[in-house]
Amino acid sequence: MYFFGKTDYSRPADAALVFGARAYANGEPSQALYDRVRTACDLQCAGVVKTLIFSGGPGDGAFHETDVMRRMALNAESPPNPSCSIYKD
Repeated sequence: MYFFGKTDYSRPADAALVFGARAYANGEPSQALYDRVRTACDLQCAGVVKTLIFSGGPGDGAFHETDVMRRMALNAESPPNPSCSIYKD
């Protein structure tokens, strides 16, 4: 495992763009996708960012990456604002 340091680069922002990663055919996120969405939710719940914007492509099956990301965000232990912004490219 590689670490780039312990510096916290988070800054207050109106929005955070969360890039997609693999979503499996059963609708489950890959570890990379899970980590990205979890970090974004933590930042929003902490009040660092106001809006989450999910960007991604088609998943392995019928599930689009952004649909999996949105579902994760809405089901998070500390759910973010339910009006998460979604951008499908």
